[in-house]
Amino acid sequence: MREPKGEVELSFRSEEFLKIETQLRELVDAFKSTEEYRTASTKFSTGQEDPNLEKQLRAAGEILSEHILELLIDEQLSLEEIVLLLHESTTPLWVMQDGDETLQHGEFRAYNVSIGEEVVPPRHEDVQKLVGAFQSSFMKVMESATQEDANLIALWSLIIINAIHPFADGNGRTARKMADYVRKSLSQRFGFEYRPLNYGSASTPEGETLAMVVATVFSELNLFPATSDENAFTSYKARASAGNAESYFDGVTAQILDHLKKVNTVADLRVFGKLALLSSSLDRIQLSSKHKTKSLGELGMAEVVGAQSS
Repeated sequence: MREPKGEVELSFRSEEFLKIETQLRELVDAFKSTEEYRTASTKFSTGQEDPNLEKQLRAAGEILSEHILELLIDEQLSLEEIVLLLHESTTPLWVMQDGDETLQHGEFRAYNVSIGEEVVPPRHEDVQKLVGAFQSSFMKVMESATQEDANLIALWSLIIINAIHPFADGNGRTARKMADYVRKSLSQRFGFEYRPLNYGSASTPEGETLAMVVATVFSELNLFPATSDENAFTSYKARASAGNAESYFDGVTAQILDHLKKVNTVADLRVFGKLALLSSSLDRIQLSSKHKTKSLGELGMAEVVGAQSS
């Protein structure tokens, strides 16, 4: 296993990155040429629902992303490259289910978004800077990790990717694969058995939903401005309505950067009681669609955040 590079110029694409990206695109093209995919594409394009086909697509997507994960572990890549490739590996096979054919696979978002009506993540111009700060902190944490820290670091990584929300869609899937990347990396280092996280359906009563976990840890890590009376989305709306949206975005970026600067070893993560507690039940977390990404333009707030991309 080769750990991510510590010092790398962001936006630089290494030969290793281009090699894996080429393999990924070949695998996606091969799958899209199958009869199953063509049938699914026809049905989805005409609005026909087929739970079995959707299940097959998701299963195929998991196989693809696990294969790419295997390739990532064996190469020395920057964290930015890893995150981009994880996104590119998780999006191609489910994108048509969501009707978002304009989604750019493996590219950072070019406009501002919300996570449901709970949180407004950092402005899109700050995404790359925040990913760079996450890389610096992540490297130090991984260097100090023990086998017992695998789930703790995995959940923290999942939370930070969700907080930065680097993509127009597919952030949750990418964050969950980032958690798998952490677990797989540490399993190779320490020799314990790796298996991908299997998030259950939120329709079952057992366990926490991922939306609840994310919201709880966002609060504990102080990643977004919120009070007992308002969430981060409400805080954004209030400032935007007063013509001061930029102060919200400045504050969010500053809070995330402040957190990342304070996390230099895995011991710095253990002090967060809720993060540690929830990481111990990571395998029982349930999926929920509550926090679907939407552009602020979709929510009728384009006039206060500037031009949105198409």
